[in-house]
Amino acid sequence: NFPELARAEKLYKSLWNHVQPIYQKLAGRNDRDKEKELLQLAKTRPEIDFFLRLERRLFPWVQYARRSSFSLHSTFKGRGLVFCAGNGQFEFVVTSIQAIRSRLKSTLPIQIFHMGDGDMSPARQDYLRQMAADVEIIDVTNILDNDYMRLGGWSIKPFAMLASSFEEVMFVDADAYFLQDPAVLFQDPGYLATGALFFYDRTLFAGWTDGPNWLKANIPIVSSFSRISRMFRTKTAHEQESGVVLINKRTRFLGLMGTCKMNGKWERDLVSYKMFHGDKETFWIGFEMVQEPYVFMRNYGGVIGELRPDNQKSVCGAQLHQDYRGRPLWWNGGLYRNKNAGVYRYLQFDYWMTG
Repeated sequence: NFPELARAEKLYKSLWNHVQPIYQKLAGRNDRDKEKELLQLAKTRPEIDFFLRLERRLFPWVQYARRSSFSLHSTFKGRGLVFCAGNGQFEFVVTSIQAIRSRLKSTLPIQIFHMGDGDMSPARQDYLRQMAADVEIIDVTNILDNDYMRLGGWSIKPFAMLASSFEEVMFVDADAYFLQDPAVLFQDPGYLATGALFFYDRTLFAGWTDGPNWLKANIPIVSSFSRISRMFRTKTAHEQESGVVLINKRTRFLGLMGTCKMNGKWERDLVSYKMFHGDKETFWIGFEMVQEPYVFMRNYGGVIGELRPDNQKSVCGAQLHQDYRGRPLWWNGGLYRNKNAGVYRYLQFDYWMTG
């Protein structure tokens, strides 16, 4: 029942903003002590007790070796890149990180998340640790409770962003490649204004009404962006491309929690991934459910690759994204011509076009 879920998340947001300053002022020397004090306080403060019970109901995976989300939120610091990779994405994440470190000379710290040794072998984990400076390998199930998340495939992405120690976190797909130092995105005006930056996907499958109808029925109160989005106007079935996502967790923690909720086991199996293509739309729609601000990069997705043999005015290749000044910034899809179709020859990156 997503209308009820949206109302519950908005109530949770109000309570979180009320209780968090109380938590910060507690006398405990560390988060463990503060959480004990908070639990004692909940015995005489019904709104705190109700908040903690509501959090356990909505986000049970966050209270894993902790008693509230506050002790997770208080640990965030710095900024960095987050990748998710298993054995199947290993070759892509290796070359992507090599490009970031060796070609672009980026010094941003990197955290690579996986779902246990069965997802990424210990030998590959060791290789990634040693291949470049300031690379950390993390099992997300050691930080958040996988008994509730039941992670698999795309769903790990927002949970990895949440579990990351970075305050300002940039998620990067394993097969996304940058043409500039990714650090430039942390200075994007839209990101600085809102604390959350997303990228548009290609415009595909006009006339699709299932998504807009679902949004109108389940999230009746939406931002001004939602109503003018291409999806809402049935211009496309895909609004967001989630190959790169930026979120400031200090200010937009609750928006990310809303996105994680849409990627939980029951939510994704029964609604999110049935209605939309995987995790992509869950970022901005998760923010809409909690009524948190966000912004999309001003440019639409373009293309980088080769001239079509039958049309020298068209470029065929990978989806390209630009920065806010219109300069090529990153592309998604890896180095192969079309890995999804089994075409494993290297793409020639000679031309690009704007979207």
